[in-house]
Amino acid sequence: MTNICVSDVCDLACPFCFAGSYLHRKRNGRPAFITLDEYQIRLDFVQRNGMDTARLIGGEPTLHPKFDRLLTLARERDLKINVFSHGLIREKPLRALLGQPPRLCNVLVNMNATGGAALPTVQEQKRRAAILAQLGPRAKLGYTIWRADFDLWPLFDLVKITGCDRSIRLGLAQPMASSESRYLHPLRYAFIGRRIAQFSREAAAQNIKLSFDCGFVPCMFDQEARDLLTESGTDVAWHCSPILDIGLEGQAIHCFPLSEQVQTTFDLGRSRDEISDHLRRQAERYRPLGLFRRCRECRYRKEGICAGGCLAHTVRRMHREAVRISYQQVV
Repeated sequence: MTNICVSDVCDLACPFCFAGSYLHRKRNGRPAFITLDEYQIRLDFVQRNGMDTARLIGGEPTLHPKFDRLLTLARERDLKINVFSHGLIREKPLRALLGQPPRLCNVLVNMNATGGAALPTVQEQKRRAAILAQLGPRAKLGYTIWRADFDLWPLFDLVKITGCDRSIRLGLAQPMASSESRYLHPLRYAFIGRRIAQFSREAAAQNIKLSFDCGFVPCMFDQEARDLLTESGTDVAWHCSPILDIGLEGQAIHCFPLSEQVQTTFDLGRSRDEISDHLRRQAERYRPLGLFRRCRECRYRKEGICAGGCLAHTVRRMHREAVRISYQQVV
């Protein structure tokens, strides 16, 4: 898959945002939104590489002043549409989304996106729920885990009330190497794993399916938790590989947390596989360490089942250690 960044701005300030390094870099006069010509080039790349979906990311994609036109151009090519949004969508882009057939348009809504508080305000929750009700089956709930006391029960209720897709995609908040954001420390993973397993049982009882985004690792879950995940039909995944996000400035990046460390120039003449392989080779220098010391002897790593968790943790650790070493040398 390939994600097309169409907006470099967002009107929220989530404390766990791991796109902060990318979004807050100096723009040097560059536009905050993709031009229609550049967007067409991205769509050419998508189709040339056999993909059937235009996956629009930001920033917040729906802030693009010609968001409705972005949808039209994708549909004129018979492409499906995936939009990654904070869900507090303004009237005009919402109308554009409502004009798309539900089976051809999916909006993944980050349910704990917020204007800067630790949790979404009551006003944000009400507004997001109203928009979900309008989107109905077009909407799919996403949730970024960045606190140990996370609660999925409100999401179960929203699925029933709003008629959105009966699945919830879980993500783990990841760090940024060179700037600060709130993220989930790996030492908390085992506790988080038990809570996820318990919620998976409750979700299954309500005919709701949980799925994992990248960054999860098998050692988060003990045997009892793994059994619960299996029984509930949770869609588990232990991967960390190039997503291939194409930025506004013509760069292809591994993923947002690694946007400064692992990137290359987007070249329409290269295939998606060629660009991804290039990014994968860049990332290999960080790969051997893994999240924990025990990763080196883990059978899941040796068998290629687990990638060792999000590389952003490794990069951050190396960055911090380099700073300490430099300081000691000066002293």
